[in-house]
Amino acid sequence: MKIRNYQDNDFVSLIDLLRSCNLYNPQYDKREMIQRKSGADSDSIILAVQGTQIVGCIFFIYDPWSSFIYHLGVVPEHQNKGIATALLKEAEARLYKRGTNPVTLFVIKENKHGFNFFKKRGYGGEFLTWCFEKQEKKQDK
Repeated sequence: MKIRNYQDNDFVSLIDLLRSCNLYNPQYDKREMIQRKSGADSDSIILAVQGTQIVGCIFFIYDPWSSFIYHLGVVPEHQNKGIATALLKEAEARLYKRGTNPVTLFVIKENKHGFNFFKKRGYGGEFLTWCFEKQEKKQDK
């Protein structure tokens, strides 16, 4: 297995992976949005590749105050082989090298597997949190 940065020609395979892991968000996982993200920080989308197949991914957002990890996924047929752990360690190493502390992530309450995965790797806190967002409204000209 090889770990490398996302490239634009990986887009279709990345979307297939996100869908297979129930991580796909049509609002954010558009080619334009992924291009903007990787263009702003080419290290922020990390892929695990086996041969020519993308088998895992992890995204992060760097902020020296507190960085975030999200979209950690491994295609079902390659799960439980250490790929998610390798991707998480790579993302953490990149973030810590930049000087962030802590690294934060969110796990959906019903995702017991994810909850246990991160707990085993030293994550804790268990805050009751609501996530809100606001989209910029385009003005008619």
